[in-house]
Amino acid sequence: MGIIKIVRVYDDNTEQRTYKADIEFEKVYKGTTTFKTMNVRGLIGNSYSGACEVDVLPNERYLIFLNPSNNTYSISSCTPKSKLGNKPTKAEKSWLKSQEKVFTYLDNN
Repeated sequence: MGIIKIVRVYDDNTEQRTYKADIEFEKVYKGTTTFKTMNVRGLIGNSYSGACEVDVLPNERYLIFLNPSNNTYSISSCTPKSKLGNKPTKAEKSWLKSQEKVFTYLDNN
């Protein structure tokens, strides 16, 4: 779980209705940062929320909770996440600080 930034999106797979997103980690609360690419459910600019598909764009930031499946990370509209602003605001920093306290408490208990 952590804060990621979408670097680029590419490689539409129309058969599987997936594409790839390269990411950067801004902060990790728990887990690993050994991966730099994740699969995204949907097609670039043409996703259906009813099918759990999602559009992500370069420079978007998310607080995200990911679990690997066969050492592959994927995101969909059903993935637990919160979209953040492109640049952290004072209010966002305060909210993230309170979330960090919750994550620490849950991790310890």
